[in-house]
Formats: sequence, C-alpha cells, structure tokens
Amino acid sequence: MSAPSERTRLALAVLGTAVALGIAGDILLRATPWGLNALLCTVGLVAAAAWTARRRGTAVSGDAPWLAATALLLGSNFAARDSTFLRAFDAIGLAIVFSLAALSLQGVALRGRQAWEYVRAALAAAVSACVGVFLLVGREVAWTELPRRGGAGSRRRARRLSGRCSRSRSCSCSAGSLPPPTPCFATWP
Repeated sequence: MSAPSERTRLALAVLGTAVALGIAGDILLRATPWGLNALLCTVGLVAAAAWTARRRGTAVSGDAPWLAATALLLGSNFAARDSTFLRAFDAIGLAIVFSLAALSLQGVALRGRQAWEYVRAALAAAVSACVGVFLLVGREVAWTELPRRGGAGSRRRARRLSGRCSRSRSCSCSAGSLPPPTPCFATWP
C-alpha cells in the first residue's frame, strides 16, 4: 500500500489540530469569567490558522496578519476588562474578525468589498464551523489510502481493554468522570 496523499495528510493534520483545539477550548473556557484562558484559546486559533495556511501554501491576502493581530488584541482584552458587557463586545469582535479571516484566508482582499460579501463570509464561517468537520472527514480524507492494521488479534485486544475498563472502579475511559459543562454566559444580566 502506498503512502497517503498530501491532501489526506493535510486533512488528518487539520482534524488532529481541531480535536486538540476543541479539547483545549473545552478545558480553558469552562471556567467563567473568561480571562487569560480566552487569550490562550485565541492564540491557539490564530496559530492553527497560520500553520494550516503555511502548510497548505495558501496565498492569503495582505490583511491576514492584521486580522491575526486584531484577534490577539481582542483576546487579550478578556484578561484586562472586568465588565460583562465589554467582554460580550470582545466576543462579538472576535466572531467578526474570525469571519473576516475566513474570507482573507481564501486570498480575497477585504478592501472594496460590498456589505453583503461580509455578511456572506460570516454566514459561510458559521456554517463551516458547524458542518465543516463532516466535509473534512467525508470528502477530504481518503480513508482507503490509510494503512489498515489489525484483524482478529486487535479486536481481541480491544475487547480485553474494554472488559478491564468496565471492571475498574476509577476508569479514565468513561466520560462520567468529567465535570458537567458550565454555561458560558451564566453571569449575563
């Protein structure tokens, strides 16, 4: 079997990065009010976008570095501000900046655009955030290119592991050991 194509490797790298950012975001943004943890999540998102664009060789517009700096400044405001309303405006600002970044990462210059193009970019970013993982897993990853390991021996090992996990009292495999999520805007007036 040949090695996976560059497209499949990139899709798997993006999927792994998304899983890592999702876990980090869940851990960091669980505690409210958001402060330095929101900045750390913003840094992770900006770094992941820059890494993906560089690895893919995407021709980004000249606005991309400015949007990254704006996102980092908005993320740092969570640590500096204590007002609930100002944090809400920072969150709205981050959503706007990341939707513009989605447009900029496609190589489109932001200057001279019509207002409906910005709205379309925001809607496209929202839809991509909700549905994009399914397209990534279903269309971008060629699962037939990946080497298959296993057989009957690996199935037996998996059954033994699951049997051990169910007999263990303190099992880290179960999701019941995680604390319940807290609402993001619990202190919203």
